[in-house]
This record gives sequence, structure tokens and C-alpha cells, in this order.
Amino acid sequence: MIKVFTITPFFSKKKKDGVSNIIENLNYRLKKKVKFYNVKKNTIFNLISYIKKTDILHFHGCWHPIFFKVYVLNLYFNKPIILNSHGMLSVNSFENKSFIKNLIWILYQKKILNTSRKIIVNSKKEYNEVRQLIVKPKKIIIIPNGIEIIKSNKKKKIKTNLKSKKKLNFLYFSRIHRLKGIEELINSWNYVRDPRFILNIYGHGDYNYIKKISFLINKNKNKNKIKFIYNKNTSKHKIYSKSDIMILPTYSESFGLVILEAINEGIVVITSKFTPWNFLKNNSMINFTKIKDTEISKTINKMLGEFKIKKYLKDLQHMRKMIYSSYNWSIVSDRYKDLYDKIIK
Repeated sequence: MIKVFTITPFFSKKKKDGVSNIIENLNYRLKKKVKFYNVKKNTIFNLISYIKKTDILHFHGCWHPIFFKVYVLNLYFNKPIILNSHGMLSVNSFENKSFIKNLIWILYQKKILNTSRKIIVNSKKEYNEVRQLIVKPKKIIIIPNGIEIIKSNKKKKIKTNLKSKKKLNFLYFSRIHRLKGIEELINSWNYVRDPRFILNIYGHGDYNYIKKISFLINKNKNKNKIKFIYNKNTSKHKIYSKSDIMILPTYSESFGLVILEAINEGIVVITSKFTPWNFLKNNSMINFTKIKDTEISKTINKMLGEFKIKKYLKDLQHMRKMIYSSYNWSIVSDRYKDLYDKIIK
């Protein structure tokens, strides 16, 4: 059985973000084929112990000192390193805390990339961004995020035309961060005229930024139509089941797992062009908007005006087939296992 040492400071069972979701699914899906060791204490003694007894070191993320610590200790053991960038090497990521990240890049992050046996990215978009960092193309492999396929979802769909619904629940379901376009989304609700529109915001983020978002909501003309459910421990399926339309006007998305999850749940999506899903332009399940408050409002009205239930049902069927064949966790986890096998040969 292959032994893999999972290294990340970003894992959380409570927040269930992208990194945590991948680690949990790999641990569960491959438990009979791969023995995973997760960091519990970051002492040098414990880290050396894990490095010695494992075959592969799997870094989930970048920038954090824990990666440097393990990288230095591994100079003696020379175990192969696989790195999942998780969108942390995007142009926008470099711009956030740019001075610190450029310093870290020079000190150790570039060295870790160059010595990694493989670098896993989630999409062609992320591949191109990592490629610009002078990383050899052969080192980069695209393995998409997986999604959990719930059998009951196959029957779930909108049964009535969105135009005729008495209430429309819009969903923002992501990290509360400036790069997600959340400020523009909230400001767009100033232009909402339809009394049916309710915006439900789910997510977590920096405390000071949360305060800023709360202030934006309170001064909005339609603040009674915006509900901010911060960090509430509610299952994804329950959140999706109450939603009609998802909005994520993001400035940067290496994959956009919530977009696929929402579509698979039968929810129509509005997002920006800065996602890997631009090739779906003619699919009514996904609509694209410019990241500007007035443009978001226009896109909502345009989407509802052009909504046709027959095309929706046809496009939903097509998308569910694509998701099941390419992004099902059972398929994605096997790709990780194949990579592990190749690395230790």
C-alpha cells in the first residue's frame, strides 16, 4: 500500500472549503489503496517521523512556512513531492499581499515548485497561469476537482418556469473575499425592482472584511432582500435545495467547484468570464456577466427574460452527463491513485 504524507495548513472539517473537501475525499475514496498521514503536530520530530515512513509528500497549497519546513527536512530523505496549487499561484493571488509573496517566492516557493515531481492544477486556465512561472510543462498535470454525485439529484430539476415563481432565491456561496466580486453583487441589489428577488449569502472570511460587507448590506436600498448567513453549519445539499439561481461574479477562479455543484443540483448559474467554464456560452445553465453592479442587474433580467423551460431541461441533462463522466469523485480519485503509482515506480 502506498503511503502518502499530506501537508497543508488549510484543512478544516468545519469550513469545508475546496482544500478540505479534496483531502477528505481522497482519504475516504482511496482508504483501501493508499495510507494517508495528515499533519497533527508541526514539531520537527513529528515531521521527520512522517517523512521517513511515507513514500510521497503531497503539498496542498503554497506560501505557508510549513511547506518550507518540510521541504528543508526532505533534503536529507529526498522523498518525491507532489504539489496541488489550489489556485494559489494565480496572477490575482500574487497581487494579494504582493510584497510578502514575492519575498516568499524568492526565498523558497520557487524552489519547491522546481523540485516537485508533479504540480497538480484544476483546469487549463490554471495550467496556463502556472506555466508562466517558468515551470516545465511536463511537470504540470490537470486533475479537476471532484463533486459528490447524489443519486436523488438526477431527478431534481426546476418544475416551473423561473419567470412565474412567486419568490426567487439567489445564492452566493463562496469565500467572503474581494476577489469573489461580492461587493459588486451586493451593490447590484440597489437596482433590483422585482420584489421576488432574495439574495442569500453563505460564506466565511476575514473578520474585518465581514464587517465591511455587513456595512454595505445595511446601506443598500433593498437591504431587507439580502440575507447574510455567515459560517452557518448547514449542509451544501440543503443550501442548494432552497436556491433557484447562483451568482458568483468572481475576479479569479481556478476551477469553481460550487458552479458545477449548483448546476448538478439543477440551479442556473450567473458568473464572470474569469472561470474555466467559458466554453459553455451556449448553455442556458450558465450565464456570464461583467463584474459591475449595473451589469450584474442587467444580466439577471436578461437571463430571466430569455429563460425557456425546454432548453433548460435539455441543457441540464447534458451538463449532468458531462459532470458524471468527468468530475465524479470516483473517477477523480482514481486519477490521483494513478499518479501516485507512477511517482513511486
